[in-house]
Amino acid sequence: FYLNNEWQDSVFNLTDAGIYTISVEVESCLFSKQFTLEIEDCNIPIYFGNSFSPNDDGINDLFFPQGQDFEGRTLQIFDRWGGLLYQPKEAPFAWDGTFNGQPLNTGVYIMTFTYFNRLNWEEEVVSGEVLLLR
Repeated sequence: FYLNNEWQDSVFNLTDAGIYTISVEVESCLFSKQFTLEIEDCNIPIYFGNSFSPNDDGINDLFFPQGQDFEGRTLQIFDRWGGLLYQPKEAPFAWDGTFNGQPLNTGVYIMTFTYFNRLNWEEEVVSGEVLLLR
């Protein structure tokens, strides 16, 4: 087949956004199709689950950032009134669903996480809600 009038192998990788024309010749008939390739910014090195169940079964017992290419700075967990429940001084940034050593009730809690993004060399903040299930 042809891509932008240049012969290609059966597999090709496009890495740049733009308008492309692909042409295929079948039994002396030429078929062409033009398409636009858009590249989305995937500069997201980190993600959090939206719930966890700290019941000591070894499955999903901690709430923590996942991914790579980031360096954690601070994790803060708040109750629905804005009271600070958890803020470790250093890594690991993993919350076990307790406050002052006591298990908290099932509910929605607010989190903010400040980290250094190694993909774009910037400090960033992500925030959201987490559901603690007992």
